[in-house]
Amino acid sequence: MKSKFKVVMVLVLVCVFFTACASKKDMNIHQEMDKSDVAMDEGYTATEEMKETSGVTTDTATSNSSAEGEVPNATRVDTNRKIIRNVSLDLETQDFDKVVNSIESEITTLGGYAENINMSDLLSSTNRYCNITARIPADKLDSFVNKVSKTGNVVSKNMSAEDVTVNYVDMQSHVKVLKVEQKRLIELIEKAVDLDSIILLENRLTEIRYELESYESQLRTYDNLIEYSTVTISIQEVIRYTPQVDNESTWEKMKAGFKDTVYDIKDGFTGFIIWFVSNIPYIAFWSVVIVVVVIVINKKRKKQITNNPENKA
Repeated sequence: MKSKFKVVMVLVLVCVFFTACASKKDMNIHQEMDKSDVAMDEGYTATEEMKETSGVTTDTATSNSSAEGEVPNATRVDTNRKIIRNVSLDLETQDFDKVVNSIESEITTLGGYAENINMSDLLSSTNRYCNITARIPADKLDSFVNKVSKTGNVVSKNMSAEDVTVNYVDMQSHVKVLKVEQKRLIELIEKAVDLDSIILLENRLTEIRYELESYESQLRTYDNLIEYSTVTISIQEVIRYTPQVDNESTWEKMKAGFKDTVYDIKDGFTGFIIWFVSNIPYIAFWSVVIVVVVIVINKKRKKQITNNPENKA
């Protein structure tokens, strides 16, 4: 009886021993996961503190510079900002082919590239148009816009700048924190023995890799938009430029209006002459038809009058 009791006690102790070991392993794994989560939280906290600290530092430096009578160095701040610049130009020209070739050449010279070119029928001799979407290095954007503006008559110009610094820095912080967690998870997977723990860690690792790819893709897109500004140019071929009358006096506006009226009359008369000469064959044909119809009708009338008995009497 005593021997049986001893055997049972030994089995109980063995079970307790293995249960304790398994619990310890699970506890270690969960502790490591908790550490990773804490590291992520600390990373975000550090990022926020860094932003707040840099904000305070900037304000303090500005205040000190102002107190000492020195002008703050604004250029240094601007160079670190992430700004996306876009420009839109509407251009009139009387020399269509030359302007289009000049703009395409300037894009290549400055190290940019044409993202899209939409051109009208090149066989037409007048009223052609061309829409060009170009990507120009950001540091050469102003030079490019000035040169393009000189190639024709600028009807409208729109410029925009979007500051994405906050979003960019936030994405960079996410990438750094995720890479730290990814490295830690790989180390845990190498040490893990339990199959369930390995599966759990690998699932989390897959999620992190997906998030990393997403953030890094967005950062690459931002880098492209920041380094290369987008310029949209609409080129319209015209015979006469649209007059610029925004800052002119009333007398100058009246003169411009009178010239426009004279030009419209001349243009209308020229258009009529072109239409008339172009349609002479149609006019001649239908004139002959009308004359023949009139002659036939007159002959019938005369015949009716001749055959009428009252006229004979």
